[in-house]
Amino acid sequence: MTSVLYRLGRSCARHARVVTLGWVVVAVLLIVAGNRLGAGNADAIAVDGSDSMVAQTLLDREFPGKAAEPSRIVFEVPTGKLTDQRYANALDSTAARIRGIPGVGVVSDPPAAGDDSLSPDGRIGYLTVTPESDSVATVELAERVRDATGPARQSGVEVSVGGQLGQQLSRSPVHRSELIGIVMAVVVMLLAFGSAVAMGVPIGTAILAVGGGLALLKLLGNAVDVPTVAATLATMIGLGVGIDYGLFLVVRFRRLLARGLPVEEAVGRTAATSGGAVVVAAGTVIIAVCGLALSGVSFVGWLGYSAAVVVAVSLLSAVTLTPALLGWLGPGVNRWSLPGRRAAATGRDAAELDGTGWARLAARVARRPWTTAVVASVVLLTLSAPVLALHLGQMDAGQLPASTESRRSYDTLAEGFGPGANGPLRIVVEMFDPAAAPQGEKAGEGKDVRTRDPRLVALRTTLQQTPGVRAVSEPVISADSAVAVFSVTEQTSPSDERTVELVQRLRNATLPQALAATGTEGHVGGLTATKADLAERISQRLLFLIGAVVAFACLLVLLAFRSVWLAAKAAVMNLISIAAAYGVVVAVFQWGWGIHLIGLDGPVPIESYVPMMMFAILFGLSMDYEVFLLSSVQEHWHATRDNARAVRLGLADTGKIISSAALIMVSVFASFMINTNPIVKMFGLGLSVAVAVDATVVRCLLVPAVMVLVGQRQWRLPPLLDVLLPRISIEADPSTFDGTHVPDRPRPDTRRGTLFHWNRWSAATTAIPLAVLMVKIAVHHGTVAAATATIVAVLLGLLVGGSTGPAPASPLARLLGTGAGVGARSAGLALGVGAGALAATLAGVRLPPVPSAAGVTIVLAIVLAVTPSLLSRGRLPLVAATAGTVAFWIAWAFDAGDPAAAAAAALLWSAAGLTLSLLGRVLGNGIAARVARPRRPQHRQPPPPSDLQALLDDSAEERQDPAAEATVAAGPSDDRT
Repeated sequence: MTSVLYRLGRSCARHARVVTLGWVVVAVLLIVAGNRLGAGNADAIAVDGSDSMVAQTLLDREFPGKAAEPSRIVFEVPTGKLTDQRYANALDSTAARIRGIPGVGVVSDPPAAGDDSLSPDGRIGYLTVTPESDSVATVELAERVRDATGPARQSGVEVSVGGQLGQQLSRSPVHRSELIGIVMAVVVMLLAFGSAVAMGVPIGTAILAVGGGLALLKLLGNAVDVPTVAATLATMIGLGVGIDYGLFLVVRFRRLLARGLPVEEAVGRTAATSGGAVVVAAGTVIIAVCGLALSGVSFVGWLGYSAAVVVAVSLLSAVTLTPALLGWLGPGVNRWSLPGRRAAATGRDAAELDGTGWARLAARVARRPWTTAVVASVVLLTLSAPVLALHLGQMDAGQLPASTESRRSYDTLAEGFGPGANGPLRIVVEMFDPAAAPQGEKAGEGKDVRTRDPRLVALRTTLQQTPGVRAVSEPVISADSAVAVFSVTEQTSPSDERTVELVQRLRNATLPQALAATGTEGHVGGLTATKADLAERISQRLLFLIGAVVAFACLLVLLAFRSVWLAAKAAVMNLISIAAAYGVVVAVFQWGWGIHLIGLDGPVPIESYVPMMMFAILFGLSMDYEVFLLSSVQEHWHATRDNARAVRLGLADTGKIISSAALIMVSVFASFMINTNPIVKMFGLGLSVAVAVDATVVRCLLVPAVMVLVGQRQWRLPPLLDVLLPRISIEADPSTFDGTHVPDRPRPDTRRGTLFHWNRWSAATTAIPLAVLMVKIAVHHGTVAAATATIVAVLLGLLVGGSTGPAPASPLARLLGTGAGVGARSAGLALGVGAGALAATLAGVRLPPVPSAAGVTIVLAIVLAVTPSLLSRGRLPLVAATAGTVAFWIAWAFDAGDPAAAAAAALLWSAAGLTLSLLGRVLGNGIAARVARPRRPQHRQPPPPSDLQALLDDSAEERQDPAAEATVAAGPSDDRT
């Protein structure tokens, strides 16, 4: 990776203007395309395998176009009743206008006398608007519905929109938060750099990357349901990491310039050193947030994917756009310095570092490591203590500011119908014997006689008598009489814990007892029940996610620093930082400590997915600072072999830059607390507290103290792991560029210019887990889809992970990629999968309907995959790109109609196969080296020299001394024996 980043950095600096202008043009085009072609956000939540999911599936099947979560348009009059003639005509006109809006599925009749939708005093009522699907409940649709209520408003009726449409209208703009965060970042970097130009580079690259990433999310909304809050979280994270990455690169570049290096060489070394750390840090964040897919909930998974998209664009900007700008500016990066500040940075040696305040702080910590560790631990444990009372719940519109559309609708409904009217439950009854009216029952005017089915009448009576139920509507029965739906209004609000208890009571007791031996089966659905299932699912998966992310982080630190102690320490420190953030969030939001200071009226429940999302983000960000600090400490350890001094110099070298980066991150995160959405406030407070604690108490006090206490043991690796683990480095050794490093022992090149080449040990270590997996599939699943997925994964992994030889001379072989490396093959594979998904999306969304559309789509996918390979002259292997496209279409065959799901499946197969093949290579090569390595003699420390040996050593020194030789030549002395 070092050589690739070095060449990439030099190339970007050499073609600085082209790269910079290219970035600007592409970003502008993406933003324009996103605004014109991008789809809106949708907050459809589905928990696979849950009871609410079963209910929603039945609704989608039996009520097509009518099964989405309904929104209520609430009406209130100051005097009189809604049924008065002057109001009734306006409501009829409003309902008619809403029915004519594209995307609206069903609109109920306006409230009339005797309806459940009219309050007892007649002043408050509502009509229900059901979109065609949850995915079309966008801001645009909500604005059209609100505009269509003009006749009612003109007649003096107060109108408010609730439900999903009201949530879309209540979204707080993030522009003010972005502006505040950027201004704070400008101030911090001006003080850190002392130069306006140096400050502008990270700010400009971060803004461009975030803008491009958000545009990609809008375009992605055409294929998948991107949650509403995803863009806000992606902006928050993208600005933070984008500015931080630019900061690290600019600091290294200015130091290299101060050493007298040419601009292009300084850019190349910056990309190879700090750029490598940025790649690892960004990769850690991406993998951590993508780990949210382990929740098993698409809504939560796409929160992580959205953040990963923006972080990936920020990473691409850091390794291409930032080097281009630095190459373009050159020494001009130090221009426009602040008065009284020296803008130029100098490379600091050990003596200069020892005189800094950070070194003095580290020295105090080293002198009293136990005291420092105990005090820091007490502070962190105190902050973390409230996490023991963490309770996952769900919020409703009652927690929003009183000025928002959703809050006004919530308060009005609660006044007229009780708080439970803001989140009614949907009881979906599947009837294996179709619903039918009793014999002799005659239909009334506008009444469905099937609702008089004795089973449904008895169930409604039972539901009305259930504790916690306020009202139960008449059932709505599907056309084939197979499904009946009741609307149940609770006595408590959706966010009340008693509502969740009611959901469990209905599922576990009421419905099973009422429907026993009736040929029916009941399910509890609706948004309130779905959120209860979401909280339960996340509670089950949270520890699993934590374990997976922590294991990955430990493996990363183990590979990078070759130390079991450092890996364990990094995991524990990050967990402590996150626990402190959880504790502060619980104390503020759940207990209400200082809740009014951030613009909320009182305590609010902690949304179920917030802790999981916070953990993934914070663990990735904490690993950033851990990697930068440990890289510096390790560098000084190799130079001095003095553990305490290495810790002191490492903290002195990185203290200022990490503190500046953390202050920027805290400023960006804290600025989002002015958002009206309580969930965004939770993320803003939790992330800012975690970063502040991590950069101060943890990195400046606890980490140095623990490293001093552990001592030199932390730099050792057990011999077996030393053989098995591959040797990688995060940052290139500076001697690599100076020509002073000792080259590795040359090895015979046994690789061949083929796509697949394995030694017997690699084949064995790959075949064993593959055989176990195939047996499991055959015994437990036995499906064609599972077997196909396994075979495709293995073939893709062998294709990408197989070792390669020197680049072949044949143009065709170069184009096919027989000499390409793992990185190029992986990029080609991802390109092929993306090309297939893009072609399927374009064919399904933008291309006009044509005969044999499937063939046209496949051809389009192949063209999209092959073109970059041809343009890159084989740098992106044609075989890998084609294989990725084929894998996508295989996944498409098993998940027809969903490009995003097919692409995710293909990428998952690729990742699984690549992991398996690389594991085979690592273990196989390690075992082969272990077997082939001759047994080395055991070297022991020589014993202390005896008196005789010391005398002989002195005699030898005298024989080499000229004065002694002269004495011997003169003859023996009297003292000679």
